[in-house]
Amino acid sequence: FPIELLGDESVEPPERVISSGGDGTLLWAERDYPGVPKLPLRDFRTAPQCSSHTYGKVLDALVRGELEKTLLPKLEGTYQDKKLLAVNDIFVHNKERTSALRYQVLIDNELYANEIVGDSVGVATVHGSTAYYRSITQSIFRVGIGLAFSNSTEEINHLVLDEKSHIAIRVFRGPALLMADNSPEMIEVPEHGEVKIQLAE
Repeated sequence: FPIELLGDESVEPPERVISSGGDGTLLWAERDYPGVPKLPLRDFRTAPQCSSHTYGKVLDALVRGELEKTLLPKLEGTYQDKKLLAVNDIFVHNKERTSALRYQVLIDNELYANEIVGDSVGVATVHGSTAYYRSITQSIFRVGIGLAFSNSTEEINHLVLDEKSHIAIRVFRGPALLMADNSPEMIEVPEHGEVKIQLAE
């Protein structure tokens, strides 16, 4: 599927997309072709392959219809009428690198943390728990959604919540940036702005 045809509404979307690279390539592919089935292949130069998962064997299994389909949940982060979707995680991060973010966290409309000072706060899917969430918490999880706090000045527990949880981040001192996965698109959130994060439909 030629890259120059991206965004051309007269072109039929592909039936499936094969991404070759790392996790970031898969995230890019999902942004370019949301909802289209993906076959992520890891680049053998950066991720050693076992003999049963070489490119040839995986592609042969795809042609024979033997690959099992897995559905990955997405998160959505909204500020006012702006929304970002993520396969891995959504973070609210300080915009000014020399100034910490001050924010409040509510879970299902109940106050969890009155005021946190730190670099960022994020929500991760199970799939995303092995990425940025893991580097912050030194842990992963298998069910639910994870809430992680990066470089907070006070000790605060990271949480694994029910996947139906609704999280609100109220920015006291900002501005902040709302970010999703490795997307270059970011939404600026001013002081007193509120971000809502939940599982996407």
